[in-house]
Amino acid sequence: MKQRFSKRTRLVSALLTLAMVFTFLPFSAFAAVQTYVPLNDKCFPNETFRKYLEQFDKDDDGYLSTDEREAVTKIDVHAKSIDSLKGIELFLNLETLYCYNNNLTSLDVSKNEKLADLWCSQNNLTSLDVSKNPELKELWCSDNNLTSLDVSKNIALQKLACSGNQLTSLDVSENEKLEILLCSGNQLTSLDVSQNSALEQLSCYDNRLTSLDVSKNTNLTSLNCN
Repeated sequence: MKQRFSKRTRLVSALLTLAMVFTFLPFSAFAAVQTYVPLNDKCFPNETFRKYLEQFDKDDDGYLSTDEREAVTKIDVHAKSIDSLKGIELFLNLETLYCYNNNLTSLDVSKNEKLADLWCSQNNLTSLDVSKNPELKELWCSDNNLTSLDVSKNIALQKLACSGNQLTSLDVSENEKLEILLCSGNQLTSLDVSQNSALEQLSCYDNRLTSLDVSKNTNLTSLNCN
């Protein structure tokens, strides 16, 4: 009986000691483990993009830590002759991306789920997947080579500019918050804006439309459909 009590006492004592150790450990000991991404051509093939990202390397060690990457909410690399933004998927808190007027043929923003503003006009994109960007409010993708565009998952979308592409159809029935729609210079044969009651500006000229009903768009102040 005495031996059993002694074992129990030692166990309780050990547990109390362990609890005290965790109590006095600094909070950082429980923080997420940092991962470090090297600023090299393997992770970021485009040299111009890579050099732009050096500003986020706050300790100048040649690596982007988890904290450094998570602190990035805006990237502006417009008009820099960039042909690849590989590595953009590492910035999970990115909210604004300006990459218009470049030489991009592809753009993967599937990991940037917090993206709210995407400006990628004047590139050579043949496809663009924004289905993983539910917080997207502004999408400017004009003057590319897009043949299709699915914005059905972007219910927060307020501004959409997709002029100067090769779109044959455009479904905006799920975008009830849409205020600006610029879709001129495509190959649209029909356009249904009956669900877009917040629409204020509509530009749909230079398409193949034979009819257009804007009777439900009572907030419309600008219409260009010549």
